[in-house]
This record gives sequence, C-alpha cells and structure tokens, in this order.
Amino acid sequence: MKLFKKKQTRAAPQMILPDRDCGSCLTLPPEAGPLEKELFDRLRYAVPVIDAAIMKIIRLSRGLRLVCSDERFQEQLDRFCENVPVGLTGTSLGCFADAFLDSMLTYVTHEDSGTSSYIFVKNGSTQWDGIVNIAYKVYGKHPYIRGTNCVMVNRDSSAQTFAYAEASLLSRGSERDTRGLVYFWSMENMHGEYGDYTLTDSDAYDSYIRRCRYFELDRRFLYEPQRALEFRDKMAMRGWRRSFFTYRGYRGEDLFDRAQVGEVARDITSVRISGGRNGIITEIGMYSDKFVEPQ
Repeated sequence: MKLFKKKQTRAAPQMILPDRDCGSCLTLPPEAGPLEKELFDRLRYAVPVIDAAIMKIIRLSRGLRLVCSDERFQEQLDRFCENVPVGLTGTSLGCFADAFLDSMLTYVTHEDSGTSSYIFVKNGSTQWDGIVNIAYKVYGKHPYIRGTNCVMVNRDSSAQTFAYAEASLLSRGSERDTRGLVYFWSMENMHGEYGDYTLTDSDAYDSYIRRCRYFELDRRFLYEPQRALEFRDKMAMRGWRRSFFTYRGYRGEDLFDRAQVGEVARDITSVRISGGRNGIITEIGMYSDKFVEPQ
C-alpha cells in the first residue's frame, strides 16, 4: 500500500477570449497604425479586467430603441432596426451600437505631443481631467476629439476649409452665456491662507458679474500657483461667446476645420447634427473665449 499518493498535475489555465460577435468586423481608425491595433487587442486579451470592464460598460448601455412619432409606423421602424446588417454575421441596430461602443472604448489615439515635468492627479479625477491638465501645461490650450477618437491639442494638418454661400444658410446668429463667468478668484497658499493668489476678470466685470470663487491650493500647479487661477478662469469662460449658422445636409465638417462665409473664415468649434421630417440639419458653431481667441 502506498502511503503517499502521486501528486496530480493541474492543467495550465487557459484564457477565454471575449465574445465579440458583433464587433469582429470593426476596423481601426485611420489615425492608428496596424501595430497599434494589435497592441490594443493584445492588452484586452492579456489583461482580462480590461476586457471585462469594457464589456460591462457595453452591457449597461444596452436597451437602444427608436421611437417613431407616428405610432402607426412603429412596427415598421422596429422591423428595420432588427434587420440592420452589421459586419459579416451581426444584425440589428443594437448590435451596431454595441460594436461601435466596443471600438470606441478600445481604440483611442492621440497626436504626438510634448511632455510636462510635473503632473498631479486629484482623487476622483477622470482620464480626461488629466489630458486637459497636461494640454494646458504644455501648450496653454484645451484638447479636443477629432475624427474617430483621436485626442488633439494643436490644429490637425488635414484640417479643411469649407465655404458656404449666404443663400444656402437656413439661419445665422450669435449668443453669449455668462452663467459660468467669475469676477474674482482666490486660492489659498500652503498654509491655508487666502490673499496671496488672486485674479479678477475684466470680461465678467464688463458683463456686470460680481461672482467670487475661493478654493484650496491646486496641487496640479504647485510650482506655478498663479496659473491655477488663470486655468480656472479660462475653463469657466469656455464657449461663453459664439456665433453659429445652420444649413440643410452634412458635408463632413470636424472640429477645427475652418468655416468660411463670404470673406471671413473661422475655426469650427462645435458641430451639431439633427434629423427630422425636414431632413438632416447641421449647426456649425464658432466659439470665442480665452482658449479660442476671436478671429
């Protein structure tokens, strides 16, 4: 009789690849190369928690349903949404939305940019907060998304200029939003005292805004404390003045292309597309603030 049983060898653990039947046909945005795509995919396969988090977000976002304004055609709309072809094997508008979100969360690219010697991330900050912080430190600008999930700070070399005839515009206008403007800023110093770092905003004063803000020492700008005040002031004034126009259709405009009406060309800072009984309507917006100066 054997006193000791032979130790059984366990089979090596195998990874179960994520089931992405709707997203297998997706292509990487043109801003990224083929090696980047392989890197992103391998990260998801090698670190299961990344893939699990992405799939969890996708599952939580499900429930897409279009509602027709005329109930008599709701059944036809549902039938259309259920039979939208997606890639080689997928069907339904919901499958397309899942596949698009999967791609959006997996493949994010960015322009080549400079570096900062100091970065501080506060508790509860998002990834975008960090991007905004470093973009402002290095370039003094606010980042934006161009194309398919490409994070940009400077103007893209592929930016285009779109010309619009006055007669083709449905509407034109301008507006000011002073709800975020602050007249007086004050930040505490290392000892928790106020008075060393202050800033007043002339635009807010001229708009009869007397709003004041006091905040603790911003460690993101520990070595340049006055820039913390300037940063908050610029963020509070983002897009407070803008002009806009609308036209029928969509021509493929993207952020920081240029819109030219007559002899004047300005940077495009917002694109809003809506659809209805009158077809597709596009609104092109052009901000003027402390990040985007009047042109």
